[in-house]
Amino acid sequence: MVLMALMTAVGRSANTPDVDIVSHLNNNTKGQVTVIAPDQLIERLKPENGDPNNGVPKKAVSSNVGYRIQAFSGNSATAKREAQVRERNIISRFPQMRPYIGYKAPSWRLRVGDFRTRDEAEEMLKQLKKAFPAYSRELTIVVDRIN
Repeated sequence: MVLMALMTAVGRSANTPDVDIVSHLNNNTKGQVTVIAPDQLIERLKPENGDPNNGVPKKAVSSNVGYRIQAFSGNSATAKREAQVRERNIISRFPQMRPYIGYKAPSWRLRVGDFRTRDEAEEMLKQLKKAFPAYSRELTIVVDRIN
């Protein structure tokens, strides 16, 4: 928009030599440029009632961020079934653990627990690795939204 206004101000015609915008501004405007904007645009840019965000809510910061232990992730034809088997095995040994099976393309995932601190998650990770050595390679702590 400003560029078009400046091009119009330069007034190009067949017998006018080519002048770039910077040269025109330096030679003819003494560094002063006036931008003409419609009243509707100016009103939209004004903060409402002193609100610097102009009524747009700030992005909420979730207090539900914590840790979970990912016990399985796979995308094979039997991945959902494998996640369910591991869920049953872990819950039978640790009934206090809350399981979360989910699908996020292209993988099925099993995550367990709701840990507020990484230390809590690391302690449970040690217990899970001891109880299920076959799963220990896949067991990992992940940052997640917790309940």
